[in-house]
Amino acid sequence: MPQERFVHMFLTRMNMSTVLMPTEHRWGELITRVLRVNGDPQNELDVVAVLESLGWTDRQAQEQMGFTDLFDLAHDMYPNIRSEVRQEVASLQPTRSWSQRVGHFAWHVLRGMMFMLPILVSVMAMIVLHISYASFQYFSVSQATALALASFLSSVVTGGFIQSMAHSVYLFLGYAEPHMAKKVAALWMHWGMYAAVVVLAVLLLVDIPIRYMPLSLVVFMALYTFFLAALWLAFAQLYVLHREYLLVGITLVSALCAYAIWHAGLPVEVANVAGIVLGTVVALMVASSDFARRGREGKHRLRVVRPRNSQLAYVSSAYFLYGVMYFLYLYIDRLVSWSTQFSIMPYYIWFRGQYELGMDWSIIMLVLPVGLAEGLIYELMQEIQYASQRAPASSAEHMAHVFRDRYARSLIPMVVISAMGVLGGQLLVRWAAGVHFLAGATPSSVIEHYVFTLSSVGYVLLGIALYNILLMFSLGVPKPALRTMVWALAVDFGVGMVLTRAFGQYQLAVWGLVFGSAFLLAATTRALLQMLPHIDFLMYRMV
Repeated sequence: MPQERFVHMFLTRMNMSTVLMPTEHRWGELITRVLRVNGDPQNELDVVAVLESLGWTDRQAQEQMGFTDLFDLAHDMYPNIRSEVRQEVASLQPTRSWSQRVGHFAWHVLRGMMFMLPILVSVMAMIVLHISYASFQYFSVSQATALALASFLSSVVTGGFIQSMAHSVYLFLGYAEPHMAKKVAALWMHWGMYAAVVVLAVLLLVDIPIRYMPLSLVVFMALYTFFLAALWLAFAQLYVLHREYLLVGITLVSALCAYAIWHAGLPVEVANVAGIVLGTVVALMVASSDFARRGREGKHRLRVVRPRNSQLAYVSSAYFLYGVMYFLYLYIDRLVSWSTQFSIMPYYIWFRGQYELGMDWSIIMLVLPVGLAEGLIYELMQEIQYASQRAPASSAEHMAHVFRDRYARSLIPMVVISAMGVLGGQLLVRWAAGVHFLAGATPSSVIEHYVFTLSSVGYVLLGIALYNILLMFSLGVPKPALRTMVWALAVDFGVGMVLTRAFGQYQLAVWGLVFGSAFLLAATTRALLQMLPHIDFLMYRMV
């Protein structure tokens, strides 16, 4: 009878609390099934969606678990699920002692410094041996001008391809696909060499009607640009394989080889090219051997299809632009200085040895900031990642506060140690000036000291700004970093042009580096702080 059925349902509902309360086993099993589908539900609606995907209905929630509907069931399940998630995240977070944290931080700082060590070895070889990959010593001023332009062109042309190669190879190595990583590395190297050849062809063709330099010097510049481009692309493969320490040895051996050839009586041009070719060949051989070894170790893994060239270019476009702008920024003040017309100049650009010597010594100041940046970013991302996993979605404000606190604390050692590096650089130059075999290759004139001091400050500011830029790339937000770099280039170029042209002194171009780096630091810091309200979303998007 309908009336009897109604009474039975009424009595059943009244007694659900005593008869149909879920057992501990059934409750735990259901929570486990929900977490298998969604390991981190953010609210009760997420739990309802998972239950429905598992085939649960309001009737099952009533009959099997004793709740009025799925929403009622999810309301009681959600606190228990969040507790399970927090326990799981806490179990995944490594418990590191103070000494372990210091050890990990020091290791990442050392790795970051290794990135700059080949450049440092090259500079020191030029200072001590007076010969290196792009050393201007023992060349005429005309040849030094062509060599300086070759160094600039090779770095800017290959910079984007090097950064794109790093991004692509890291991606495939992360998926344990060394065969594909090797193919992609070779592809980016080929593209980089093609671009270098195109640029050199344009330089040769433009020189025919304009005659901005004698044809012999243009050919000299083109050859050096080609060989240096091959060297930088070969070195990039060892960088992405984390074999930076081998680059230090290769750079040193190549410099010694060039010195021995020159000391034997051969022209310095031949000695330099021989050192460049030796470094390129050895770097490519070591990289090929390392790729092959990784391939043998991972030969049992599933092969993946290489993405189309257009996809590879699109995914790496931000890194390509960063590489081009980074090297352009390093050279823009030099170009302003070399083009300053304060006396009769045979060409539009004329090499300034005093300016270059001061800049070569000050680039040592980038070693510490770049090393610290990698170590600090590693620690910062670790802490933010654990904090984001422990916090619910509703605590975005808390996440922003955590990030602000960690970021502010990370800047303290960066600023303090970098400032100490500037003071240490001044003491190093004074000490080197008293060493007999270094006296001729250290800043000694007023212009050299002026450029060295100001460029040291500029490079330190740049190093801290690079920390912000790399952090934005780590968070997957490269566009603000690229925009600020464009404006910093404009500031660097604009300030240098105004001062050098107004006062007719080429050394004032260094102020462009100082103001440009200060602007880049302020702009990137502001951009990072504007990301704080969205840090939880950025971390979620990276998962």
